[in-house]
Amino acid sequence: MGEKSSGKTTLINLLKGAQKDEGPKATYAMEYSFVKRTTNNRKEVVHFYELGGGKELAELVSVPLTKETYKNIVYIISVDLSEPSTLMESLEYWLRKVREAVLLFLAFLNNDPYF
Repeated sequence: MGEKSSGKTTLINLLKGAQKDEGPKATYAMEYSFVKRTTNNRKEVVHFYELGGGKELAELVSVPLTKETYKNIVYIISVDLSEPSTLMESLEYWLRKVREAVLLFLAFLNNDPYF
């Protein structure tokens, strides 16, 4: 997650082991992708949920946070270094959105009799 054009897709492509960047591509809403890897004879799957659209769709931050994922979820915030004057404001905004999503999820877990 992060501001528009801050390099989210490029970072995901690098993490997935892409040989070359396919060039800039706009992400709309939330895009899902995954990569399978074998490490030390252990198969692993890494799931990527890329939030596009900047702050307009920030409420989607909570989508990948579920009972199945909350123990292993990692949020990565991408900041636009070409706009240093907005860096801290942007980082604080996205950290606040993640915090809100996690607190809401934890409240849900505490009230779930099946958990």
